[in-house]
Amino acid sequence: MIHKRFKSSRRLIRTEQGLSIIEVMAAGTILAIIAVGAASFVPTAFKANKKSRDLTASTQVMNQVMEQLNSIDFKNATPYPFASEPVYTTANPQAVINTTTLNASNPVTVCLERVSGSTTCAPGKTLSFPLKIPLNNMNYRVDLIVYKGKHAYLAELPERISQTFALAGLPTVFQTGIESLSEFLVPPAQAAGCAVAATPTSAEVGTAVTFTGVNTYNPEGNVRWTFQDSPATQTTVATPPFAASKTWGAAGTYNVTMEAIKSNGTSPINCSGSPVTVNVTNPAPVDFTVLPGLTSYTGVTFNFSVNTTQCPLCTAQNTTWDMPGCTPSTGTGLTTFCSYSSPGSRNVYIKRNGISVGSKTLTVNSANVQIVTPVLTTHGVGQTVSFAATCSSCGSNPLYEWNFGDGNSQTGQTATHAYSTTGSPTASVTLRDGSVTPNVTIGTASLPLTIISGTSAFVNVTPASGVAGPVSNPSTTNFTFQTGSTGFGGAPNNPTNAPVTYSIWYGDGNATNAAADDSTQDTNPTDLTFPVFNHKYTDCGNYTATVKAEVGSTVQTGTTSVNLSSVALITASATTVQAGNSVTFTGSTVGNGSTNTYNWTFNDDSSTQTGPSVSHTFSSSGVFTVGMNVTGGCAPSATSQIVVTADPNSIASNQHYMKKIIVKVSPWSNSPPGSHDYLGSAVFMKADNDD
Repeated sequence: MIHKRFKSSRRLIRTEQGLSIIEVMAAGTILAIIAVGAASFVPTAFKANKKSRDLTASTQVMNQVMEQLNSIDFKNATPYPFASEPVYTTANPQAVINTTTLNASNPVTVCLERVSGSTTCAPGKTLSFPLKIPLNNMNYRVDLIVYKGKHAYLAELPERISQTFALAGLPTVFQTGIESLSEFLVPPAQAAGCAVAATPTSAEVGTAVTFTGVNTYNPEGNVRWTFQDSPATQTTVATPPFAASKTWGAAGTYNVTMEAIKSNGTSPINCSGSPVTVNVTNPAPVDFTVLPGLTSYTGVTFNFSVNTTQCPLCTAQNTTWDMPGCTPSTGTGLTTFCSYSSPGSRNVYIKRNGISVGSKTLTVNSANVQIVTPVLTTHGVGQTVSFAATCSSCGSNPLYEWNFGDGNSQTGQTATHAYSTTGSPTASVTLRDGSVTPNVTIGTASLPLTIISGTSAFVNVTPASGVAGPVSNPSTTNFTFQTGSTGFGGAPNNPTNAPVTYSIWYGDGNATNAAADDSTQDTNPTDLTFPVFNHKYTDCGNYTATVKAEVGSTVQTGTTSVNLSSVALITASATTVQAGNSVTFTGSTVGNGSTNTYNWTFNDDSSTQTGPSVSHTFSSSGVFTVGMNVTGGCAPSATSQIVVTADPNSIASNQHYMKKIIVKVSPWSNSPPGSHDYLGSAVFMKADNDD
């Protein structure tokens, strides 16, 4: 474009007649200025366009560094003094050098050229990164990143280089030409009659501020406001008072520019008092009230409120709440509420105009309430039943309230009650927090009961289901059988309180008409404590356990069900293997009997196999889930994950090692630059067979 103007100026001198000496000298001076070239002319223009100046400077800096780095050998692109580099794996290209995270006080040195036949760097052939390069009265920082790997993987490695500059970032003069030489060389003057009127110089994040101006310079035109931000925003206003509002979302110092725009399309003119510098700060912290307090329990409603004393700028319209993990999780207005279903440390945030202005941390406990007695759930009419409850994480003053399900209640951690009629009542205990007012409910527990008349025998098993296996195996479930009875203590069935005999058949041994698997005597039949038996099952299946209580001629039986499952196991000869190599899988079961058929799938579209031990070859890399289903017994199943790495004979593995070298330029700083600080970058590859 400069060349074009130069030619036009020469034609002007040749064709115009009668030019004065002064005019000729002026024209000659202009041509001389242009002839000096970009070295003096372009920087003058760039004073009005920082982005273009940075682009030119970063390009010059990169060229200067690249001239030195371009000749570096593959083996030298590593920290000096030389040391062992990371071992390459196809799945993880290694960063050999990365100075973008380093302070300038902790540089990495690179050797550009070695002394022939040695590991010593030639004199004067080192560079230390971050590298400081001065240019045009400014210092620039050059960072170096070197990745090592195979080409197929390095080519896809993200560079994360911000493409800040494009043609649109260049001054208008380089896109459309120079409207006038004076406009290019001389900064535009401020427009008379156009001025900023209302000039707020401070603002709060999230709060709108309004700017106004006067414009007698071009009443027929518009006023344009430009607000510095990321990205910048513009507002064009056509009528007085030429007001525009702006809300900033982050703290910082921002410039606001007011320009007059004529209707004839000429370039905008800066108005008096423009730009305005605005200091945007974060809102002052806001306090709020939490009831019943910062510590409470799951299921308890937390109430949050803020008043105008705590937050003068808060209103029902601009105040919102974030309560992660709570139900509901958000709220609007000066008050809100929620409750938590799980314990833990929870944060609550209050926001004004979408900006967080305060927070508090709550401690949510879980009141684990349990009824521990009675163990048995069947009792006789008139029999005194003892109740007791326990609670963990229940605070310093837990209050227990019992409801026996028949209209009667008591308070206290323990209680006793005798039921007067048969039925199926549910006894429950409610726990309240006695340390706060009101005493909020923090937990409950319940126990269904059966109340009968006459005599009975019964048995409860814990747990109701488990895993079968060898008795000596600690993983085999050890079942507890709690026996019980009613009417076997005292008159009329046992007036002398003779010992009661309890016998049990587990269902996997003798029949109930044969000798019992186990038996014992209860020598105190009136104390409401009964014998307990334990048993392990070797084979899976469903079993019925039977208990019999007898004293004299009084005999009663009770039963319970037990469900047993089996376990399938997979043993692999390797959990990580290269594609093309074989893996052997061996199956086994515990508690499933001896007649088993093993069926295998490999999750790679291959056919299935059958047998207790099989071998399989994976042809491609990936993570595969091998499945085994057992036919027989209780039909257990199992899975195992196998990691298959790339075939060493693949294309990528046969490629040469390479290094991806990235040079990044930013304004000088001792600390690591931010992601938006970089002005430009350059990338090239070096192979290990470079000469």
